[in-house]
Amino acid sequence: MNRTVLTFDSIARGLAEYGDPHGRPVVLHHGLLGDAGLPDVWDALARDAAVRLIAVERPGYGASDPAPMTAVGDWTAHLLPVLEACGVDGPFDVLGISAGAPYTYALAAALPERVRRVWVLSGLPYVPDDAVRGHYPEEAEPVWTFYREAPEAEVVARFEAAAGRMAEVFAELGDGRG
Repeated sequence: MNRTVLTFDSIARGLAEYGDPHGRPVVLHHGLLGDAGLPDVWDALARDAAVRLIAVERPGYGASDPAPMTAVGDWTAHLLPVLEACGVDGPFDVLGISAGAPYTYALAAALPERVRRVWVLSGLPYVPDDAVRGHYPEEAEPVWTFYREAPEAEVVARFEAAAGRMAEVFAELGDGRG
């Protein structure tokens, strides 16, 4: 893993890279309580799948400064300088985990000529919004409680289990050029 903080327009943006530095770029959007830190297994699996996994911390998460956004669609303008600094000037895939899904969708909608594939793992809408949360069944409350209160090691273990399956799917699809 290579963790970095880049600054554009006086706003810091944290990111971490995993896998093959020359592999197919995949931009990862972390979940609601997450950041760019992923379990070690993601690095190995991304390398094995020839994927350059770039996890970028959204404004206010991890090492990223809070930044003004009036809509999720504003995310694209925050991410483009990061992609440029990382040398990602061609097509890439996007992966959203949990509450990172809306940012993944927004990026794909804003850059259809560059985003090849959209991947969503347990996608959620913007859940802190009471109007959104009110649509979920009462049975979902244990999940909210788990991610809010569980020890970090237990949360990490859940995501480690999902990493293997995502790596298999990426490897099966290849680089999308042939």
